[in-house]
Amino acid sequence: MLTNFTSDSVYFQYVDVRLFFIVIVATVWGLRCGIVAAVLECLALIREYSLIGVSAVQLFYVIENWLPFAVYVMAGTITGYVRDQKTKEIEFSNKEYELLRNKYIFLNDVHQNSLQNKSEYKRQILGFKDSFGKIFDAVQKLEGERPEDIFIDGLAVLEDILQNNSIAIYSVEAGQRFGRLIICSGALTESLAKSIRLEDGGDMFETVTEGGIWRNMELEEEKPMYAGGVFRDGQIVLLLTVQEAKTGQLGMDYVNIFHILCGLVQNAFLKALRYEELQEEENYISGTRVLRPKRLKEFLKVQEEMKRAGTADYVLLRLEEKNVDAAQSSLSGIVRTSDRLGAGEDGTLYLVLVQANLQSVGIVEERLKTREISYEIVEKVN
Repeated sequence: MLTNFTSDSVYFQYVDVRLFFIVIVATVWGLRCGIVAAVLECLALIREYSLIGVSAVQLFYVIENWLPFAVYVMAGTITGYVRDQKTKEIEFSNKEYELLRNKYIFLNDVHQNSLQNKSEYKRQILGFKDSFGKIFDAVQKLEGERPEDIFIDGLAVLEDILQNNSIAIYSVEAGQRFGRLIICSGALTESLAKSIRLEDGGDMFETVTEGGIWRNMELEEEKPMYAGGVFRDGQIVLLLTVQEAKTGQLGMDYVNIFHILCGLVQNAFLKALRYEELQEEENYISGTRVLRPKRLKEFLKVQEEMKRAGTADYVLLRLEEKNVDAAQSSLSGIVRTSDRLGAGEDGTLYLVLVQANLQSVGIVEERLKTREISYEIVEKVN
């Protein structure tokens, strides 16, 4: 309609209102709307041609008549495309800005908390009697003669000094392929995996095996916030982890405390292993790795203590096989290194499945069936 009003005016002979409309629509609403506007104006132009007597055949075969249509489509496409690209650039810039802003806020919070707690961390490590008292108390607690005693006391020491209830201790097999959960904070008993594949840890396990403390500063999912190792003869035997950490526990002072505690646990654990080796004849039936009755009771007592505290679980199996060598040979390769085989006072053999419960014992049951090992789940020895 506007074209009809302005068609007779000399001032509008050089102004194409349809083209102006297409450019405005494409600029404001983008490529799709620009193309739709161009198509609508092309249809309107075809109608105008028909009103002045231009037939469809003439319109198609006269090349000059194509020019307005081409200009309309190109104008709608180009201006719409440019508008969409600018919009995407703005959206990307906004997202990038928001991401950087969130990172800055997080780092600023970490920095501020580190500054606020700096004096407190220094008191814990260097300056005050309470700190020395806690370290001295930790050393005294880690004086157990059995490795399982070190696990219980070590967990308590780590939770107390680190002020953290998300601690886990894994034993590392000789091949360093798997880590078996030995004990963990009560809050993690249900959620934490009982076995982990160490190679899945990537740079975490590499850092720990080199003797360092791994920090999850990238906040990677399914990885602990901190991890450290306990070594024997250059080989890692225990993996200590802090699964979660508060904002105020992300500074280097906290890393140093964790590193010190890993060293204390290592000294105590190695001492317990040496003591157990010296008592090997008293602990194991000669020529085997089968616990004698007294040592089996001691081991079960500690497992029961951990079960009551909610930091670990176990299942006790009574085997029908009473030949020590035959039982040990049958169980070889189908039970974990953390599981223990022992004998009762009457010669009955028992298998202690560490960190297992009645729901998960079915996995072991399948393995025992493959070796035709008969057993019965019991609560106590004899």
